[in-house]
Amino acid sequence: YPVPNPTKDYLDAYKTGRVIIVCTDIDGDRLCCATIYGWTGAKKGSIEAARTDDLIAIVHEQFGRLGRGPKMLNGDFNASIDALPNMQHMLTQKGWTDLGNHPGICRGKHGQPTCQTNAGAKETRIDYMITNDMFTPCVESCRVEQSDTFPTHRPLMVEINTKKLSR
Repeated sequence: YPVPNPTKDYLDAYKTGRVIIVCTDIDGDRLCCATIYGWTGAKKGSIEAARTDDLIAIVHEQFGRLGRGPKMLNGDFNASIDALPNMQHMLTQKGWTDLGNHPGICRGKHGQPTCQTNAGAKETRIDYMITNDMFTPCVESCRVEQSDTFPTHRPLMVEINTKKLSR
């Protein structure tokens, strides 16, 4: 179901088509998942990175208004984490986990590239799934799909066990 009691900032961001939060109830907990599509060319210090970072701030604010519960933020951010101060803050100060860069969850294959726009381009890691402290314990594994089924982005595949929700 849609995010309850959306803020004006969230509604404005949603209208751009670059962010959505959906919720589902699992054993009495509200799981909220946000997906962001960041602006292309979001290099550190660029306008595109700032706009993408604003989306992260809006989602984080909306998540905060929803109260305690399991939450996940994922998507094609079109930027490295160092270009996104709000994501850095969530990861270093707010207890969020970058699933694709977690050695244990990724079983030693962490930090793998998720994007290669064409055969001549350098592979990059610009697609992320981050989870809060209540949802991270549910994540049993994470891997980057290595098949060539998807021409540009390699999906992050996550195995989740909701019976492990941290209360």
